[in-house]
Amino acid sequence: MPENRTVTPDLQTPRFKTPPKHLRWLGQESLIKACFGQSALLALLLLALITVFLVKEGTGFFKLHRESLEQYRKSGIEYVDLMRERQNQYLALNRMLTSLRAEWIRQMQEDGLPPAMIELRLARADSRALFKGYRQAGQALHQTILAKAALATATRDRWITEENLRQTLQNTSGRIRDLAGPAGPTTTEDRSAYVLLLRAEAAQPEISPLLSEQLMKRADRIHSGAPLPPDFRKDYIRLLEKECATIQNSLRPDASPRLDPTLAADLEEHAERLAEMDARIRSILAATHLFDPPEHESLQTLWQEFQQANEPFLTGRRAHLEKLRQWNPDDAYSVLAALGNFLAGKQWITASSRQDWFGILPLLSGSLLVAAMALCLAVPVGVGAAIYSEQLASPRERLWIKPSIELVSAIPTVVLGFFGVLVLGQLLQQAAGSAWLRWIPFLPPQTQLNALTAACLLAFMAVPTIFTLTCQAIGNIPREIKEASLAAGATGSQTIFRVILPGAFFGILSAVMLALGRVVGETMIVLLCAGNRIKIPDFTEGLAVLFQPAHTMTGIIAQEMGEVVRGSLHYRALFMVGIVLLLLSLLVNFIALRLDRRMPPGNN
Repeated sequence: MPENRTVTPDLQTPRFKTPPKHLRWLGQESLIKACFGQSALLALLLLALITVFLVKEGTGFFKLHRESLEQYRKSGIEYVDLMRERQNQYLALNRMLTSLRAEWIRQMQEDGLPPAMIELRLARADSRALFKGYRQAGQALHQTILAKAALATATRDRWITEENLRQTLQNTSGRIRDLAGPAGPTTTEDRSAYVLLLRAEAAQPEISPLLSEQLMKRADRIHSGAPLPPDFRKDYIRLLEKECATIQNSLRPDASPRLDPTLAADLEEHAERLAEMDARIRSILAATHLFDPPEHESLQTLWQEFQQANEPFLTGRRAHLEKLRQWNPDDAYSVLAALGNFLAGKQWITASSRQDWFGILPLLSGSLLVAAMALCLAVPVGVGAAIYSEQLASPRERLWIKPSIELVSAIPTVVLGFFGVLVLGQLLQQAAGSAWLRWIPFLPPQTQLNALTAACLLAFMAVPTIFTLTCQAIGNIPREIKEASLAAGATGSQTIFRVILPGAFFGILSAVMLALGRVVGETMIVLLCAGNRIKIPDFTEGLAVLFQPAHTMTGIIAQEMGEVVRGSLHYRALFMVGIVLLLLSLLVNFIALRLDRRMPPGNN
């Protein structure tokens, strides 16, 4: 009788396709590592190259910035700007007085006074003494500042001209040495420069007409592409040496700028003019009784505010003069001072006739404001959609919810920017100007391109990132935890908000940080929709700050990089902004990774 045997399946190790002969020495694991590990290696290499490039182009900024600040001080422009501080305070008071006059006219119109009567009141002696007299009180200060600004600017321009001439002299001398060597080749630039030098020599008054004509004919032949004459090198060196001698004779032995002696010499006379100006303002304020009658009680409050604003201005004259006396053009700027001026500077001014300023605070505050507003809009939408998709939606609903939200990330940001300029900005401005919102003081906004418009589009762009990562964090919560909560008697909402969300908290926070990194690094949307006003947002205005135009770090780089001269101070300042932006992005991603590691081991 045949023996019954149990057939055991032959469990064998699965066999993979044999690799080619020239790759067999690597082994299968090595092949897998080579295929999948190259992405990480490429990312690290790219990050290293970007960092090296930014540091290489941006590190020269502080040296150039320090030289620019020393030029600003030694030329006397800094002294003039100190004088302008007093003038700016006075101009701010003038604007307050102009607003008071406009309010007075408005109230007279509301009282039903005819235009002729209003004009008569404005033309009275007491009215002209206040409005016209206050405006004329600072004319002497204005004229003084204009004259001193012209002196300081002329000193700065002479210094810049001499610096350019010294650089030209150095380059020309180096070219002469190269041409005098045994292997000094000529270039296309040499041909063009030789033509210009020939024409310049032909235009000299001491050159005879016959020689001038010969030089011009030679220049025209070379310019038209004729071969260079045999004596080209010798004649070209002669002309370059002649140009070097001309430049050398025009330079001063001392390379440092010479402060005009009259710039700060009349400080006591300036103090007397300021004292006369303050005395005149005090007399104008004391003699004014325009707003004393009872019918002007509302204007009386504005008038008292104007008088109170004048007190610190009038009492600050001595401190202003002391600051002018302590100013020293020989005080040197350090590299740390240049760094502090960049990191804590409140102005970003380029192509200025007086001084360029590169302070990153307006750009950094604008970037953070827009990013914070975008996250305030995107986080509730993204997290809420993830909770509904993972915990409440049916399988059929998930089939269209997830692809629809994730498809948003495929929309080009420039398309979103055009949508914000042409559609969303107008809709927000019209909605803010509707009848049921007119009671809000700062509505409607002055411009449709502002921080809120950009933030809405950035939030739309950040929602897919938050949604996808939050779905993963919620999906990683073990199903047993949810079932145990429901078995303990908790409702569905209690399970979501007290069990699932706390368990996925660090994953959600990591998603928010990654979305922040993407929002801060976005360029086209903020460049097109944020308004591009380089000014620190006025947070004292409360919610009105949402409707203020702003500029960002990414926007300034995209806007100005194509217009700067390579190697200039402005060029290197933009690279310093790029370094700050890179450090900020790396910090945000580092925090996101640290938060992800703090998740419970079972939920990673």
